[in-house]
Amino acid sequence: MVRETEYYDLLGVAPTASASEIKKAYYNQARKVHPDKNPNDPDAAAKFQALGEAYQVLSDEMQRQRYDAAGKSGISREAMVDPAALFGMLFGSEAFEDYVGQLAMATLASIAVDSVTNATPTGPSIAKDAASSAGASPGDPGDSVDAMAIQAKLTAAQEERVQELGVKLKSRLDVYASPSPNQGLDGGRHAFMRWAHQEAEELSHAAFGEHMLESIGYVYERSAAKEQGKSIMYLGVPYVGEWFRERGRRIQTQWSAAMGVVSLFQMQMDMRRHVEESDMDEAALASFLESKQQSLLESLWRLNVLDIEATLSIVCHQ
Repeated sequence: MVRETEYYDLLGVAPTASASEIKKAYYNQARKVHPDKNPNDPDAAAKFQALGEAYQVLSDEMQRQRYDAAGKSGISREAMVDPAALFGMLFGSEAFEDYVGQLAMATLASIAVDSVTNATPTGPSIAKDAASSAGASPGDPGDSVDAMAIQAKLTAAQEERVQELGVKLKSRLDVYASPSPNQGLDGGRHAFMRWAHQEAEELSHAAFGEHMLESIGYVYERSAAKEQGKSIMYLGVPYVGEWFRERGRRIQTQWSAAMGVVSLFQMQMDMRRHVEESDMDEAALASFLESKQQSLLESLWRLNVLDIEATLSIVCHQ
């Protein structure tokens, strides 16, 4: 018997729902209320935030037990905002974990938050050295946060991400190359293609699903064409058409990501100017941020495309 059912009701599941049922229900509800899918609904952001809060609690075994026993008053608010989960909700990347892993920006945010949360007070000399190594001035809130340690953790996480994605990609390719018991190799490939089409159809409904599929498909297709092109000779040298095509795409993606960074910087400066000049209260600030919501998502997505395509290019190459 649970204390309250609000979170279960938001997801449309019973309190007895399994973890997989909760996850599936979240994906179905998220694509209905996602701000990107409802640009004309002023309440879309609030609905999406409430849905995300419900999913974060019910997808965490400990948090769910506390919620079942005592309702909202029993859950830990400190654990409510998980940057990785937030990015997964915004960009639908949780549904794509087997294909792209955890996005680099989500990993960086989680590591940074964890580093700040677990930072311990340091003595004056140690704090000064830490601030110097991180490029901050003594007395900054981030004195005890080691930027080099954060970078090391991010690098290790990215290496692990590439390795895991490589194993999963090889597993899928092994299925494609395995013959069907009754129909041989062609039968196995036809069965794989039917599964792939169904998988793509389901993933396309996730937030940014179609865009995510386009980036993944592009890297897979171009990597295969590039590999096949190694055996094609043109004027006595290996055909390099795919190399130039890949180079052009990379430049385009990097330029788009750079424009995303510029846009984020401009929004930050614009928000700072509004706060300093108009003495905005909390409601006004929330309204301002909501007005910039679509631009923020688009800018962050440009950075994610660069991350996804660069990571998958390494996965395919190894």
